[in-house]
Amino acid sequence: MSSRAALRPLCRSLLPPFPQVLTPNQFELELLSGRAVASEADAAAACAALHARGPRVVVVTSLDLAADHPDHVAM
Repeated sequence: MSSRAALRPLCRSLLPPFPQVLTPNQFELELLSGRAVASEADAAAACAALHARGPRVVVVTSLDLAADHPDHVAM
Protein backbone atom coordinates (compact mmCIF):
# COMPACT_ATOMS: atom_id res chain seq x y z
CA MET A 1 0.00 0.00 0.00
CA SER A 2 1.41 3.39 -0.95
CA SER A 3 1.68 6.12 1.66
CA ARG A 4 -0.85 8.13 -0.36
CA ALA A 5 -3.37 5.28 -0.15
CA ALA A 6 -2.66 4.82 3.56
CA LEU A 7 -3.52 8.46 4.24
CA ARG A 8 -6.97 8.34 2.66
CA PRO A 9 -8.89 6.74 5.56
CA LEU A 10 -7.11 8.93 8.09
CA CYS A 11 -7.84 12.15 6.19
CA ARG A 12 -11.49 11.22 5.69
CA SER A 13 -11.88 10.48 9.40
CA LEU A 14 -10.41 13.85 10.38
CA LEU A 15 -12.56 15.95 8.06
CA PRO A 16 -15.19 18.19 9.59
CA PRO A 17 -18.73 18.05 8.19
CA PHE A 18 -18.78 19.24 4.60
CA PRO A 19 -19.22 22.94 3.91
CA GLN A 20 -21.62 24.24 1.25
CA VAL A 21 -18.80 24.90 -1.25
CA LEU A 22 -15.74 22.72 -1.94
CA THR A 23 -12.83 23.65 -4.21
CA PRO A 24 -10.68 20.50 -4.43
CA ASN A 25 -7.84 19.90 -6.85
CA GLN A 26 -7.54 16.44 -8.42
CA PHE A 27 -5.66 14.89 -5.50
CA GLU A 28 -8.16 16.30 -2.98
CA LEU A 29 -11.11 15.25 -5.16
CA GLU A 30 -9.81 11.68 -5.19
CA LEU A 31 -9.10 11.75 -1.48
CA LEU A 32 -12.47 13.16 -0.46
CA SER A 33 -14.57 11.10 -2.86
CA GLY A 34 -12.62 7.85 -2.53
CA ARG A 35 -12.56 7.56 -6.33
CA ALA A 36 -9.71 7.59 -8.83
CA VAL A 37 -9.99 10.43 -11.35
CA ALA A 38 -8.45 9.66 -14.73
CA SER A 39 -11.04 11.22 -17.05
CA GLU A 40 -13.70 13.92 -17.20
CA ALA A 41 -16.32 11.25 -16.55
CA ASP A 42 -14.42 10.11 -13.43
CA ALA A 43 -14.27 13.71 -12.22
CA ALA A 44 -18.01 14.14 -12.73
CA ALA A 45 -18.70 10.92 -10.81
CA ALA A 46 -16.39 12.02 -7.98
CA CYS A 47 -18.17 15.38 -7.81
CA ALA A 48 -21.53 13.59 -7.68
CA ALA A 49 -20.25 11.47 -4.80
CA LEU A 50 -19.28 14.64 -2.92
CA HIS A 51 -22.64 16.30 -3.68
CA ALA A 52 -24.35 13.26 -2.17
CA ARG A 53 -22.46 13.92 1.07
CA GLY A 54 -23.70 17.51 1.43
CA PRO A 55 -21.90 20.28 -0.47
CA ARG A 56 -24.14 22.22 -2.84
CA VAL A 57 -21.22 23.41 -5.00
CA VAL A 58 -18.06 21.52 -5.98
CA VAL A 59 -15.54 23.44 -8.12
CA VAL A 60 -12.57 21.33 -9.21
CA THR A 61 -9.61 23.69 -9.41
CA SER A 62 -7.27 21.51 -11.47
CA LEU A 63 -7.17 18.18 -13.25
CA ASP A 64 -4.25 16.51 -15.02
CA LEU A 65 -5.98 14.64 -17.84
CA ALA A 66 -3.37 15.17 -20.54
CA ALA A 67 -3.49 11.48 -21.48
CA ASP A 68 -7.13 11.91 -22.57
CA HIS A 69 -6.51 14.96 -24.74
CA PRO A 70 -2.80 15.67 -25.31
CA ASP A 71 -3.64 18.48 -27.72
CA HIS A 72 -6.01 20.30 -25.34
CA VAL A 73 -5.51 22.60 -22.39
CA ALA A 74 -8.36 22.48 -19.89
CA MET A 75 -9.06 25.47 -17.70
